[in-house]
Amino acid sequence: VLVSYAKIVVFNDLMAQDFASDPYLEGELMRYFPDRMSKSYAAEISDHRLRAEIISTLIANSIVNRCGPLFLFDLANDTAIRAGDLAKFYVLSRDCFGFVEMNEPINRLDNKVSSNQQMSLYARLRIGLGDAVAWFAANESSKSTLSELVPVYKDGVTSISSGLLDALPKEQKVQLANDVAEISALGLDAKTALRIAGLRYLVRGLDVVQIARSANRPVKEIAKTYFGLSGVLGVDQILASAQRLPSESDYDRQAIAGITQTVQRSVRSIAAGSVKTSLSEAGQQLVSNTGEELIRITREPDFSLAKFAVIASQLGGLAKA
Repeated sequence: VLVSYAKIVVFNDLMAQDFASDPYLEGELMRYFPDRMSKSYAAEISDHRLRAEIISTLIANSIVNRCGPLFLFDLANDTAIRAGDLAKFYVLSRDCFGFVEMNEPINRLDNKVSSNQQMSLYARLRIGLGDAVAWFAANESSKSTLSELVPVYKDGVTSISSGLLDALPKEQKVQLANDVAEISALGLDAKTALRIAGLRYLVRGLDVVQIARSANRPVKEIAKTYFGLSGVLGVDQILASAQRLPSESDYDRQAIAGITQTVQRSVRSIAAGSVKTSLSEAGQQLVSNTGEELIRITREPDFSLAKFAVIASQLGGLAKA
């Protein structure tokens, strides 16, 4: 009942905001009809009198099915961004990372692995997709069309993905290899396993794409700088510790999400600064010392929301240094 109700509410929100008018969503409309019909009657389908209803239904169902019935409502409440704009960022995230393509091999594991193992893979996709939508909500303009945004970010993510192992520091590379082996053992091919295991890095790679655009530099070059700094600063440990924090209320969830965005903005600012001007020896030492202190904090057994906020503050100070 909750799922059905959520789909109806999301559909109504999308219809009210003229969401389906974005030309990029023409593909959703065409996929709704059989291939032969969409090829033979493309013009007629494009002018279908229920065009908006069909597109809004498909996207509303997709959001709720992939991210859960409360995802869009929670994010709208947290960000004060309209549902239609968040739905745009959902489509952008889904298509840039190829979540549909990653979902299909997991579907084929039906009756081949345990339900818990299969659900754990779906959970990886749901978390990655949710994180990507949240990133776009915090960092991208809703005024841009999907036709403008998808090529830029899709090309950037694809570039990072193809060179991810080369871009990561040794410790993160080892962890990624272990994750790939664990996922591959469930029956997925190595390429799909790498895409799924690498999601936590690829979502942060959106920062890389943004830096590369601003600096007019190759994405792969920026990726090596960004992930190198992230490794020194212990960003993996910080974000992993934050995910384990208890979230007993909406305020807890909003605080964790807000501080996480602050951490990521600070790391992006530090990386962007080092791209413009190489860090001096003193600057490198400051980054190293800060990283050691932040990692020490994350390893404390009583890691808390307050300590997470302190980490964000220290990173913010480093970004301004």
